[in-house]
Amino acid sequence: MVKIKLIPFLLFLLLLLFSHNGFFQFDKPIYSGLTISVMPLSLIDYTPRFRVGVERLPVRKIGYGIDVGFGKSWLNGWRLSGGDWGNDYSFYEIRPELKYVVKRDDRYFLYCGTELLYLLMTDRLEDNCYQKGYSGNAISYDRARFQKQKYGIHLKAGVSHRLFEHFNVDIYGGAGVAERVIEYSEVVNPVEGDGDIFVEWLPQNHLFEGKTVLFHLTMGFRVGYIISCR
Repeated sequence: MVKIKLIPFLLFLLLLLFSHNGFFQFDKPIYSGLTISVMPLSLIDYTPRFRVGVERLPVRKIGYGIDVGFGKSWLNGWRLSGGDWGNDYSFYEIRPELKYVVKRDDRYFLYCGTELLYLLMTDRLEDNCYQKGYSGNAISYDRARFQKQKYGIHLKAGVSHRLFEHFNVDIYGGAGVAERVIEYSEVVNPVEGDGDIFVEWLPQNHLFEGKTVLFHLTMGFRVGYIISCR
């Protein structure tokens, strides 16, 4: 299980390390400013949402920002059609991040960073089944309320490159640990079968109720508009 109460302490240690005067001294600032960004790939994700972020680009060493995601059936209906999700699909996420510049120029900077993650997804599913954990019998139902929560932390690395005067692209990747909690409630006409759920190819984690600790990967890119830069 991810110990969320340790995260502020870890962030404090990282900030203390990165702000030490003897660590990666720079003679001059890199390009900086306040940036508003979007993540195009989140719109075609398995759990689609519109994701936007605000970031203070680093003047010398430290940058910080936050991304938020929002998904609804009326917003992502074109992507949800024919998938596993229903008409009450709802998705929220928040990702605060702290960046430390490793190398820089007047047009780009390489960085490492720490990102926290929390997401909440709910839906009302029909004519499907689920299973308690990865053992036991499958339970079919006419209708049920589905909820997924995920907490986690990532260590990341990436490159941010300025395009023209007021645009930048941030490409990143990283890994960490997360806890996923899946719950079913308000189940209508549950019928327990005599076997477990068979998944042939792609993972379908939403079919298995319970808590799971995961090795968690993150990767993608942001396209941002720099409100002010230098």
